[in-house]
Amino acid sequence: MKKHWIYYITGMLITFIALIFEENIFFLVLLITEFLTPLILVTLLKREAEYMKVSFLSKHARCRGRNLDVVIHIENKRRKFVSGAVKVIVQNENILYGDIKYEELLIPLINADNYSFTRPLIACGQKKITYQKVILYDIFGLSSVNLSVPQEQYITVYPQQKEIHLNIESVSKGWNDEGKQAENKMGKDISEIYDIKEYQAGDDIRLIHHNLTSKVGKIMVKHGSDMIDSDTIILFDAGLTSQKSGWRLKNALIETASSISGELIRQGINHYAALVTADGLSMFLIDSEEKRLEMITVWMSIHMFEETGKALELYRMTNYSIFSKFIYVTHGDLQEKSLVFDEKTDVIAICIEDSEEKKFQITEHDNYKVMQMSAGMIDSGELNLYM
Repeated sequence: MKKHWIYYITGMLITFIALIFEENIFFLVLLITEFLTPLILVTLLKREAEYMKVSFLSKHARCRGRNLDVVIHIENKRRKFVSGAVKVIVQNENILYGDIKYEELLIPLINADNYSFTRPLIACGQKKITYQKVILYDIFGLSSVNLSVPQEQYITVYPQQKEIHLNIESVSKGWNDEGKQAENKMGKDISEIYDIKEYQAGDDIRLIHHNLTSKVGKIMVKHGSDMIDSDTIILFDAGLTSQKSGWRLKNALIETASSISGELIRQGINHYAALVTADGLSMFLIDSEEKRLEMITVWMSIHMFEETGKALELYRMTNYSIFSKFIYVTHGDLQEKSLVFDEKTDVIAICIEDSEEKKFQITEHDNYKVMQMSAGMIDSGELNLYM
């Protein structure tokens, strides 16, 4: 709006010069009117702002790759006379990746009360949308007043389900009703595995996970994993600091892990999904598609750990022998020595690189195999994994 003031001041100077040379009462009245105009506008604008409210409407969840339609509703309880436009300063934060971007929207106040715009969703994760300022301008752009700021919004952008064909060997459908006893118990050790579940009547309120509860809108509790209901686990291990590439690799890593989980459920195979959170290594039992989507919702609201390899380091500090099938999803330089567990554990390491080309290579060892593939191969829908 600075250019409007430039035009305004330029007009006043021209009127002032004309008054000096012409000495005409008309130019004197015009100059006084021009001088008082901003004061009159801001007074009227404040009155109209008292009866104006701005709100934003959008879906709370979408899949990556689709568009997000947002409707800005401007409610007026009185007729507008001098209101010309509304500027909104928006902060978009991707909680999963820790990425923050700012955007300014300038909305002309025409007859319609709704203003629509579309944004492509290029990254997975929960988006926290904060409206930092809402400014009302007059029709000339000379004066402005601040309007009340709408509440922040959360939008979960889910990963795409990729076409990954799994050929599973030697995997049970899950343990019997009695479960399998694990040795790790609850405590304050960061290497401890936690099972994240929704609160049930009778759960100890001291176990409430307050950070996740505030993000997902449900009361979540953490339990020490002293019962194991499946012998298969997927470990997601990708850090932000070592990912110098853009969204493609980050999305490919998340979508590979979530798609493998979805394919396991489709084949009736219960499993666990594990990732690093602020409390250490958190573990989610996936025994249905509903539980998988619940896990992904929580996952998208957790800030991704900074260092690749931390999840594997914490996992090796636990009683990993309780799992016989270990699926490891990561990227970068793979330290294959860290994949050697015991002879009872079948290890499948999936290492993804940032490339559009279709690349796939498999290296087999005695009790572990390494599958190196590109993000382009994952997107192709031609991926067959033998596990």
